[in-house]
Amino acid sequence: MLCLNILDQRIRKIMGKKMEEHLPFAMAWWHNLGANGVDMFGQCTADKSFGQAPGTMEYAKAKVDAGFEFMKKLGSIDANQGDPLLGWDTDEFPCNVYDATLAMYEVLKSGGLTGGFNFDSKNRRPSYTYEDMFHAFILGMDTFALGLIKAAELIKDGRIDNFVNEKYSSFQEGIGKKIRDKSTTLQECSDYALKMKKPELPGSGSQEYLEAVLNNVLFK
Repeated sequence: MLCLNILDQRIRKIMGKKMEEHLPFAMAWWHNLGANGVDMFGQCTADKSFGQAPGTMEYAKAKVDAGFEFMKKLGSIDANQGDPLLGWDTDEFPCNVYDATLAMYEVLKSGGLTGGFNFDSKNRRPSYTYEDMFHAFILGMDTFALGLIKAAELIKDGRIDNFVNEKYSSFQEGIGKKIRDKSTTLQECSDYALKMKKPELPGSGSQEYLEAVLNNVLFK
């Protein structure tokens, strides 16, 4: 799988871009904007005041403005993974290709990334060697690299896009289009709903069909 990280990023193209263009550097909010720096000369070696007095609203606004400017230039997707059976983020390195594929599907559909991925992740406690850390980063990058490849295949396959277009076709005209264009009002929506009375059942969500499509593309 290391080939996805080293070989494919230089040779293989996904939807017209090299893999290294799809998976560039990113920023981490805390490390880039919050941490004050710790190095061989001591602590607080980085000035993160953003020209304002810490603890004030002016400081908070300046920090957010700097963060969005930085993210616009580099971009950032928090790419760690949690345990679905727990109620909090466990900061695992991503390994779920299903999730990575669906995430990259949305990224590609929105025009791609301006920046990259932030692995705010930690090795599990039994994995304590330098080799474990090396393998963890390879795992994370390879997971998203494979997710990128499969997301492009999903889009080329077309079945999911066709389903979504048909399912939400009412938003292509009439009041649905006005809602998407932000050209309607709450009063108009209320009047429309009252006029409709009891609506018909919506078309099936076909979840099992869509999951089968995903399996078909992932494992063909």
